[in-house]
Amino acid sequence: GALGLLKSIYPNGDRDFLISKIKLGASYFNDMDGDCNGEELSGYVGAGQLNIKDAILQSIDPELEIINIIVLNETGIFIPGDTTELMITIQNSSGSSPVNNVTNFLSTEHPGVSLIQSQFQFDGSLPSGSTYNAPFLITSTNNVSHGDIEFLLEISAELDGSIPSNLQLDVDPYFFEKEINIPFGGPQQYGYPIDSVDILFSPLLVDQDNNSLPEIYFSSDSLIYGSMIGGLLVGNFPFFVNDKVITELSSADLDNDDDNELVFGTKNGLVYGLDHNGNQLFVYEQSDSIIGFCSLSDVNNDSFFEIIFIATNDSTSKLHIIDYLGNDLEGFPIIIPKKIMAPAAIADIDMDGYSDIVFGAIDGAVYAIDISGNIKTGFPVYALDDIYSPPTLLNLDDNPELEIVLNDNNGVIYLYNHNGSLINQFSTGSQLSSSISVADLNRDGLIELIFSSSDSLLHALTISSETEISNWPISLNGSSISESIIIDLDDDEDLEIITPSYNGYLNIFHHDGFPYHNFPYISQDSIKSSASIQDLDNDGDYELIFGTNRNLNVLDINEIGGEQYSWTSYRGNSMRTGFYDVSLSELSLDNLDIPREYSLGNNYPNPFNPTTQINYSIPKNSDIKLIIYDLLGNKVKTLLDDKYQSAGFKNIKWNGTNELGAKTSSGIYFYTLKAGSFYQTKKMILIK
Repeated sequence: GALGLLKSIYPNGDRDFLISKIKLGASYFNDMDGDCNGEELSGYVGAGQLNIKDAILQSIDPELEIINIIVLNETGIFIPGDTTELMITIQNSSGSSPVNNVTNFLSTEHPGVSLIQSQFQFDGSLPSGSTYNAPFLITSTNNVSHGDIEFLLEISAELDGSIPSNLQLDVDPYFFEKEINIPFGGPQQYGYPIDSVDILFSPLLVDQDNNSLPEIYFSSDSLIYGSMIGGLLVGNFPFFVNDKVITELSSADLDNDDDNELVFGTKNGLVYGLDHNGNQLFVYEQSDSIIGFCSLSDVNNDSFFEIIFIATNDSTSKLHIIDYLGNDLEGFPIIIPKKIMAPAAIADIDMDGYSDIVFGAIDGAVYAIDISGNIKTGFPVYALDDIYSPPTLLNLDDNPELEIVLNDNNGVIYLYNHNGSLINQFSTGSQLSSSISVADLNRDGLIELIFSSSDSLLHALTISSETEISNWPISLNGSSISESIIIDLDDDEDLEIITPSYNGYLNIFHHDGFPYHNFPYISQDSIKSSASIQDLDNDGDYELIFGTNRNLNVLDINEIGGEQYSWTSYRGNSMRTGFYDVSLSELSLDNLDIPREYSLGNNYPNPFNPTTQINYSIPKNSDIKLIIYDLLGNKVKTLLDDKYQSAGFKNIKWNGTNELGAKTSSGIYFYTLKAGSFYQTKKMILIK
């Protein structure tokens, strides 16, 4: 009878709602504290004295919730410039109060988005447990940012029921608001994003198994993931580590088996090596904290890559070099009597034929160590403040030796010669919040340093003049701790700069400082590391990969990408060496200058696996022949066969295959350039 009476007053309330009203309205009497056959009565209908008046007056709030959001077009994502309907399905939860006169209002503060229909009125009653669809009409500008744009949905409603006039039920109107994210722009690659991962380090894109399709490798807590086209997992990935991964992933063919290996470090000081299928190759044990990442380089010229990393404790540090089996190189580790908080850069800075290891310490000391573990002549030198960022190595002048660029904790940038002599130092005016990338952004033959600062600015500073290029620095959409990557996204021979902000904005700028169309990409999650970029599916355009605290995202740029050499991954390459070959950047710009004479440049990288770039220059329009030979003089591959080319600086890539497309074996090869009467040959080494 009580249920029937309540139902007459609240005809749109469901059974759970009515029973809750009766329970809440029950009056106390002593027997409520008793039991029935040993079972307490508390919580049961009838566990108390029925009070129908109080039951009617009991206030139970409505509970509206969003259960579905659909963009009503073929892609399910708003396309910039289009006008599209959005449908939001809202449910009044079971057991909650029925409501009526439901008003729905949708808004956004994004300047590129407008709502043509921003309000929907649901007339009549909304019973407990029922749903309705609220349609909205949204339009946007052509250059609206891709990503998840934030909207606010506000709902107001009145309690539904036929309350007797002699009863006073004082109930405020119901109000509900919810922030929702609506996707704009092109869809992610099929199979992505990968959710439920927390990515602290830059994803690594590399063709581990040399099948011409790169894979994506990344870590989340104690797992190493490998994925490919369609989001499919690679081999035996994910690989579980009984520890937390705390370094970037590095990759190279360590053991010359034609497949790359992964290397990373963990919180407890272990260094792991995995094969391309995710199987463990070795674990190197030591007890100190690994700093930053492991670099990979053939430091002793034995045709095998070594693994270089720094580990530190409270007062001292060790420089480790181990081989692909996880064994110490002779003479290592060496002790550095200082605390080091930044990883090293690796390159042959003095052109003696062997790689050197360059790094800084927290007291400002800058070291260069040779393959024998000796401190090189002229080092250490001292910056004015602590060093917390890795150096960048590059060649800035006509001499073959490299220069060292690094910054201290007070925003001062230093430029050293290979022998430790100071070339220049200058203050940026604020503390750097990222490590330094390099490029010739404005095609004037001068190198810029690209970095973020603690005041949320992105800088492009010309080294020679100590000034920013035109329209720089750029204000970011929040602070950034991530190193910028640089690439020609749209094949216009100008470079774009990709810089994430910690608050979820993935920024892309043209070299002149203007935003790339439809960027920044807006993620509502935190981006804590550098992005990565490569042509994941061999369709000619680039895929942009970045991680957040919730997922791994793969965006298709959908424009044919350029191929000029640039700083395309964290620390410049998958080996994490921090080395930038300036000559390759200049030589790729065909029309920047006309060379005075024919020349055949050095290939890079050398040794290489699986691809190298050959550089050459021609002073006038010519028919060009470029051929690869083996050590016995047999022709291996014709790269150019009397191809007519205009004057300029040129480059071409060789992927280590012969005329039939088969992979060639490790060894020494020669490449020969012929143009008219000009003829020149140089040597390169393929290692696997």
